[in-house]
Amino acid sequence: MKYSICSTWGRKNNRPLEDVVQIACELKLDGIEIWDEHIHDYLRRHNCTITELKRYLDGNHLQCSGIAPYFDFLGNGGIEKNIEIAERAIEYAKQMNCNMIRTFVAWKPSKDLTKKEWKLCVDGLREITNRIKDEKIYFALETHNNQPIDTADNILYLLKEVNSNQLKVLFDGFNYIVDQLDLMDAYKKLEEYIIHYHMKNYRWTEEEKIALPLGEGDADFTSIIQNLKKKSYQGFISFEYFDLTPQKLIQKSIEWIERME
Repeated sequence: MKYSICSTWGRKNNRPLEDVVQIACELKLDGIEIWDEHIHDYLRRHNCTITELKRYLDGNHLQCSGIAPYFDFLGNGGIEKNIEIAERAIEYAKQMNCNMIRTFVAWKPSKDLTKKEWKLCVDGLREITNRIKDEKIYFALETHNNQPIDTADNILYLLKEVNSNQLKVLFDGFNYIVDQLDLMDAYKKLEEYIIHYHMKNYRWTEEEKIALPLGEGDADFTSIIQNLKKKSYQGFISFEYFDLTPQKLIQKSIEWIERME
């Protein structure tokens, strides 16, 4: 397996892509999952092309493990805005030799969606997946609390309704812990569709949210890591920590994974 960092760390901490690259290099990671606004910002500041950005990553021995835009099929921009975001993300993925586009659906928990809103989500996903002409690029629904994709069953429903080979799953197990759902039950339901992983761990209560390495905290990732090793998983695990200095958390997490048998 390969390791990367989510550049949304920079979004949370108001840091440019170069700072994420520095952390990835310090930790000798394999790649970076890049927030699309980091790409826009880099191209603007350096007055360069996406090819030159890829050359910059190549020079630091880093792959682009994924593109991370923000879709919202229930937002004010409507389907046209989401298609624009999708087409740009697809082009970035092609140019960066990357096969995964992180995909959200809307900023509303599933329990609050109306039938009309579910249809808008399905139609939106159909529209963006139909934009892919390269069968090696996928939109990956991230398992995420407070969204329509907040349970495994809801994700399975969307996969079935959209019915596209270009729609897969990005598994972020800790997001199930936030909603006090069964992490392993969700994993078993979604496993065949998963192409990418986000990993983090916390001690999570109403009073405090303390970031911890993977081997500590409220989520037990032991069975998932063992399964990935058994399958000789060749894809990415992207660490998604938002602490100002995430290096120790990531390093200890990697060490824990490497010790696993």
